Amino acid sequence: MNEENTNPFQSPKTEINSTGNRDWDGARELAGNLVVTPEYLIDSLEHFQSQGYWYRVRKWIRVSAAAFLIFFAIVGLFFSNFGTSAFLIALSVFFLLSYKIDHWRLKRQISKSPFVNKQQSIRFSEGGISSKSELHEFMTKWASFKQAILFEDGVMLIQEPATLNWFPDRIFDNSSDAEDLRILVKSKLATTTVKRSGSGRRLI
Repeated sequence: MNEENTNPFQSPKTEINSTGNRDWDGARELAGNLVVTPEYLIDSLEHFQSQGYWYRVRKWIRVSAAAFLIFFAIVGLFFSNFGTSAFLIALSVFFLLSYKIDHWRLKRQISKSPFVNKQQSIRFSEGGISSKSELHEFMTKWASFKQAILFEDGVMLIQEPATLNWFPDRIFDNSSDAEDLRILVKSKLATTTVKRSGSGRRLI
């Protein structure tokens, strides 16, 4: 039985190519609807970064630095050093919320894309993944993907060079389809299962 890894300086516990007790039915096809929004792309990036060792190290460095700054700011208040305390508090807020600046820049960069806020119909089958919207229609074969990362709230497929394809569970109307997608992906690609919930990453 796998337990969630709570140590921030260790990689998430993984399972490699675990297919469980079910097999993929090659005649099936899964259908979902995806809207590419700035928030969706940020969510994709956060999921990808969350599995990295240095991402977690930087996160805890930011939190530790902010805690020390707040501590010295409080000490400064006792000595009536209000200007320095205010500066330290502002600096600690910057450390905690610096990721918001990155998100703002990313939103500005992608807001002009013609594909943003357009609904796509996604179909997963034995032959690959097809995507169709009012602007495009194409088919991607499984051989085009390098690997898959299975999160508790979705599936990420990685292409070269470092192209991320994030399919959250919510694109399906039925929760069973989300599990069937994992079974299909495991039958086609080398997979890593990240035993860590997606919730809470946005706080720091």
